[in-house]
Amino acid sequence: MTGFGVVLLGWVFVGLWEETLFRGLFLKNAAEGLSVRDLSPTTAALGAWLSSSLVYGFLHGPLGSNPEEISLLYALVMTSVMGGLFGLAYLLSNELALPIGLHTGINFAEQNLFFGPPGAVGPAVLRTEHSVSGARLQFQSLDPVIIIPVFICGYLLVAGWVYLRDETISIKQGEVVTEVDSSTRC
Repeated sequence: MTGFGVVLLGWVFVGLWEETLFRGLFLKNAAEGLSVRDLSPTTAALGAWLSSSLVYGFLHGPLGSNPEEISLLYALVMTSVMGGLFGLAYLLSNELALPIGLHTGINFAEQNLFFGPPGAVGPAVLRTEHSVSGARLQFQSLDPVIIIPVFICGYLLVAGWVYLRDETISIKQGEVVTEVDSSTRC
C-alpha cells in the first residue's frame, strides 16, 4: 500500500509540473501574445490551445517514450491530441485543477492500476499480456482502433463534466486571455 501512495504522489507531482508548465504558463502566455496581434479572444485562446498541444506532443512523442514501431509523426499527432484534452479541460474550466487531476489519474491508471508493464519497478494492480504473442497490453496504446475512441470519450467526458458543473460549455477566453490595453501595444 505504501508503494501505491509513493507512486501516486509522484504522478501528482508530474501532473502539477506539466500542467502548470503547458497550460498555466505556456497556454496562458501564448493566448495573451496572440491577443496583442488583434485576434479575437476566442481565436487567441484556440491558437494558444493548439500551440500548447503541439509542444506537449512534441516533447512527449518524438522526444519522449515513442515505441520503435510507431512513426514519429503519428506519435506527435496522438500525443498532441492528449495534450489537447488537458488544454480543453483548462480552457473550459479556467482552472488548473481539472487538467492536473486528469493527467494524474490517466498516468496512475495506465501505469499502476490496470496496464503497468510486466517488468515495471512500480506496483500495479493488474498486469496483462496477450495470450498468444506475450506482448503487453497497454492503456497508452497508439493503435488507432484503441486510442481514437479513448480520445473521443475523454473529450466528451471533459465537456460533459464542465456542462454538468457550469450548466454551459464555453471557452473562458476572457479569463484565459488577459485583455491588453491598446496603448501598451508596440
